[in-house]
Amino acid sequence: MKRILHVTLIIVLLSFMSCGSDDSDATLSLTESFNLTVDSETIPITTWQALRTFDNIEILGDADDGKSFYMRINENGVLDRVDYDDFDNGLDFSSSYYNPSETFIVQNISIDENNKIINISFEGTLYENDLDVFSPSSTVEITQSSINIKFVENPTAISPDQDTFIDAKINGELFQSMKHATSTGIDSNLISYSGDSDGIASININFNKVTTTAGTYNFTSNDQATSVSYSTFDPFTEEFGEFIDYETSGTLIIEVYTPSTPTSLGLLKGSFECTATANGQTVNITEGRFNFTFF
Repeated sequence: MKRILHVTLIIVLLSFMSCGSDDSDATLSLTESFNLTVDSETIPITTWQALRTFDNIEILGDADDGKSFYMRINENGVLDRVDYDDFDNGLDFSSSYYNPSETFIVQNISIDENNKIINISFEGTLYENDLDVFSPSSTVEITQSSINIKFVENPTAISPDQDTFIDAKINGELFQSMKHATSTGIDSNLISYSGDSDGIASININFNKVTTTAGTYNFTSNDQATSVSYSTFDPFTEEFGEFIDYETSGTLIIEVYTPSTPTSLGLLKGSFECTATANGQTVNITEGRFNFTFF
């Protein structure tokens, strides 16, 4: 799967090598560099490329000896995943699937919009099994690493409706989803669309493909459809991780609902605010926004 992700990025980059010009937020060096240190060994990355899709950026670097580095983050440094692969020796390591920011840090991110250059520093732990981080069998440490490279815009990202996100503030702290999944219950028309950030929080937008329409909905956790649910999962606290499911109540506003058809995806977009409670703890979720497609 990792090799497929990396190859897909290469194909997109080679097929659409173009860039535009926008107002610059930062002025960065035009000299490109890719500095990667793994287990105190400098990895000589010789080729690299980066692709921006809306506010998400994918970075791929390759060494001549079969080693490869991949990272997907957003413009605020929120992390989706990091992969370090040694294809010739059959080794691959990844950031934790859940809560990756616990042991991998992305910092000092700057973007030069005029010259299409991104600069970041990063370091942390990668795992042989990204789902087994409490007592991992094997890890590698990335230290004092940084990049300053050009990126290209994804030309297939044309309409804002193509973007996928669940964003909010949780007790005033920014939540931006990077991982997304769709699940259904016994009733296949009931859909739960989840978004995970790089911390422990997960937000789900729940709706019914048949009965949901645009409008304002007041909800509690007893409502299966047209509601918002909230949970946390921390894989670092105990052997099988700590999962907490919260009771929620609040308001969900569906601004656009386009049903799916056999030949086209459906579209759901809107906003929400709610309160989540569990184990005597209250979480305030404000300024929620979402946009996603579904089958």
